[in-house]
Amino acid sequence: MFWIESGGELQPLPPAVFEVALGEVLDAREYQLVQEKRNEFRVRVEPLPGRKMDREKASRIIQEQVKEYGLDGHLKVEVEVVDKLSPEGGDKFKRVVSKVEGPDGKKSKRKGASRRDNARAR
Repeated sequence: MFWIESGGELQPLPPAVFEVALGEVLDAREYQLVQEKRNEFRVRVEPLPGRKMDREKASRIIQEQVKEYGLDGHLKVEVEVVDKLSPEGGDKFKRVVSKVEGPDGKKSKRKGASRRDNARAR
C-alpha cells in the first residue's frame, strides 16, 4: 500500500491504481512501481522481448487511470522504460517499492509475482 498526501492528510493508495492501467500496456513484460516521494511515483517497465515500448502511450494510459480515480493534479508519475527488471542486491524482486514511510513509520515492501508467473498459474 502506498500513502499519499491529499487535503493535508495521509491517504492510502492501492497499487491497483497503476496495475489496472499497466494491464492495458500490451508490450510490457514486467513492471515495478516505485514511490520516490510522498506524491511522486516512477513506473519502471520492461518490454516484451523483441518489442519496443512506447513510453508516451504507457504514460498516457497511466495518467488516464489516475484521472479516473480523481487523483489528477495530486500525483506526479514518470514512466521509465528499462531493458531488464531484476532483484536488487540479491533480494527477491519487489514489484511495489516505497521510499516513503506510511503512517506506521514503515515503508511498503510488497513482493509480487511476475506477469509470466501469473500466466503460468492460469
